[in-house]
Amino acid sequence: MTQEEGNLVGLWEGEHEDGFNADIVEPTEDFKPVPAGDYVAMITDSEIRSCSDSAKDPDGELLWLELEILEGDYKGRKLWDQLNVVNKNAQTVEIAQRDFSAICRACGKKLVRDSTMVHEIPMNISVIVKPAKGDWAAKNEIKKYKSLDPDQIQTTIVTDDVEDEPKMTKKETKPPKKSTSRNSDSPKPPWQR
Repeated sequence: MTQEEGNLVGLWEGEHEDGFNADIVEPTEDFKPVPAGDYVAMITDSEIRSCSDSAKDPDGELLWLELEILEGDYKGRKLWDQLNVVNKNAQTVEIAQRDFSAICRACGKKLVRDSTMVHEIPMNISVIVKPAKGDWAAKNEIKKYKSLDPDQIQTTIVTDDVEDEPKMTKKETKPPKKSTSRNSDSPKPPWQR
């Protein structure tokens, strides 16, 4: 059987020569929402997407956002939001603009030309859990975006077991600083440029 005929052999590096072995890959677990509350998170990805045919405005467009929680029991968990940036309902677009304004302000940005300008900047988010409805499972919804408070910035000293010298590691990252340079080749994170 060839790959054109649907063969999975060789598609995943390191797999068994006879095919995909489900015994060596853990199955996807039930993806439960994080509890309602406030979290430190950052936007890690974004893109403009067309609304689906099932949407109230199938010709509309939305700004899809992926966020990652940066600390606590849910560190590393992903959350998603979408802002209806093009919609036949003017109030829907106004809500999206207000939400994006909150994101920009939380990131310390006043003028944004591209959604990537708000990536990788820590902020506070308030999350709720929307209950299951019909065929849809319960899910998280981000209700508020706010900048980090100065008292949220902490550093801790850790000692590496191999070396005796203490190393500084950041438990939290610093809030955005105003940029004096537009050099995108800088080794500093975007919020420190």
